[in-house]
Amino acid sequence: SPIKTIEFIRLAQTDHEILLDIKANAFLHHMVRNIVGTLLKVGRGEKSIEWVKEVLEAKDRKRAGATAEPQGLYFVKAFYENL
Repeated sequence: SPIKTIEFIRLAQTDHEILLDIKANAFLHHMVRNIVGTLLKVGRGEKSIEWVKEVLEAKDRKRAGATAEPQGLYFVKAFYENL
């Protein structure tokens, strides 16, 4: 199914990196990169936090930020419930 449920997204900044923690029931191809691209627009001051809500409510990928490049993004761990 193309419908995925995000339980939470957490951002934390250290001296040298920004940590992004996402919990969802599943992920689509490039989903995390699309989220990062959208959040980058907010972080750079190009868009407001309210814009993210508008993008999600529109359910139109074209309205979101560009897909972030994979360089610098690292998958750390998967959690599997009920196994």
